[in-house]
Amino acid sequence: RDTLLLRKVDFVLMNEDLEDSELTPSQLRMKHVLHDTEVQKAISIARWYEANFFGTQIETEEKKEEENDDSSSSSSSDEEYTFEEWGVEADLTHGVHKSIRLPPGHKLVKKKNPTSIDKTLLSGLECSMSQDEQRLITELMTSGDTAKLASAAKMLSEILKTSIGGVPLKKRLMKLSSIYGLIDECEQAHQKCPSNTTSNNVATKQVVQQTRRVSRISRRRVSLAKNKAAARMHAEFMNMHPLPVRMPKYAEFSLPTNPHHALSLKFMNDKWDGTVKDAFSKITVIPFGETILKQFPSKTHPGVLNVLSEGYMNPDSIDSRIDVEKDRVIVKSINQECGRQGVMRGDVVTHLDDEKFKGNAADLVKAIQDKAKNSGGEKKTFTVVFNAEQPIAEALKRRGNISW
Repeated sequence: RDTLLLRKVDFVLMNEDLEDSELTPSQLRMKHVLHDTEVQKAISIARWYEANFFGTQIETEEKKEEENDDSSSSSSSDEEYTFEEWGVEADLTHGVHKSIRLPPGHKLVKKKNPTSIDKTLLSGLECSMSQDEQRLITELMTSGDTAKLASAAKMLSEILKTSIGGVPLKKRLMKLSSIYGLIDECEQAHQKCPSNTTSNNVATKQVVQQTRRVSRISRRRVSLAKNKAAARMHAEFMNMHPLPVRMPKYAEFSLPTNPHHALSLKFMNDKWDGTVKDAFSKITVIPFGETILKQFPSKTHPGVLNVLSEGYMNPDSIDSRIDVEKDRVIVKSINQECGRQGVMRGDVVTHLDDEKFKGNAADLVKAIQDKAKNSGGEKKTFTVVFNAEQPIAEALKRRGNISW
């Protein structure tokens, strides 16, 4: 299985210059997932097993790094930077013209490290996601872009549906490319393959004997102690790095069969005051009196102050504005269909059918009714993204800057 995996991978790598139209659908899907972290890891393991079988040596990345370190006298800190060089043409007799402003010499630019995964942004779905999906959603959530927030909410919604439907991660990835199925077969074959080295067998026996000496009660105590310590650290982290009260959500609703029938959602108009602290304010809607109550965070709350000031604990950042006051539409009331998808009263409507919505509550109702009227019975649903708004995007961006 390792050889088959490597032959398929090598074919795609050797034909990278080919147009997508010249590849088969299977090769095209493999090309798109080839740089996935899990796929790269499986390829490295397969190459090791193949080299071990044939008695050959492969040049690992660690060896390459060691050789580069030996041949190069530069320090490791230098590798973290790149040089920006500037230059202009000049007359050797008269020099550079006065109108030309010379920039400073070499400018050190720090290389951007890959984004760390923030599991607090994944809605508890990290077990149903690959590492690349976790990293992508973290990047989208902390980008400060409302459109990317909407994309992240849609991705989380799709993963949640497959998870609820009982589709495991491996099966979901297999739909993207058959290479994941081949990787799974390789892993199963590796588990069945006995170890050839006696040192590994001796080490395994020692580990088993050591494990047996530990009583079941003591292991349970250690596990409980670790869980308590992890829970305490998580609580401390969330206290100093709180999430916004309203996180981005993606939901799909049924279009009314009759455009004049009542919608499953009811809306009302609201105003955003232009501050980031609105992301941490609780919006309570009293539907009968059409009253909106807003509970803003305390100015002395250490976590909110830490996020809004990006770690500087500056009280002036609480009331600082990033934009002028703007109108927005919030959810006034919901039904059972909305509640099942996590929609709550006070959620802010930001996107309708993957397009940014601009207007008031009446415009939104009319837009949905027009979709029902113009669908002709073919389209039976519409999608809404909630809370992918400017204060939420800015709050998550600032939180990401200090939590990594």
